[in-house]
Amino acid sequence: MIFLEAQQAAVTIIAGNQGGVSSIVKDQYSGLLFDALDVAAMTNAITTLLSNPQQLQRLQQQAQKYITQQHSISASALQLQRIVHSICE
Repeated sequence: MIFLEAQQAAVTIIAGNQGGVSSIVKDQYSGLLFDALDVAAMTNAITTLLSNPQQLQRLQQQAQKYITQQHSISASALQLQRIVHSICE
């Protein structure tokens, strides 16, 4: 839930790509995903984003857009509607 809430608040995610993280965070679009044990890569990503505010702002905007399009209540309702419609046909 924290990744969903963070992206909705336009916070760029930098996280380990394990479990279901990649189903919530779109790598290189709404956040940056790395091997969960690669602390150096995550540290470098943070340093890079802090020194490149334009890239950080782009990721922040894209994160908010991604959540609205893919994980909002209206997007979920539309997906559910499609599923129900396909079953009823």
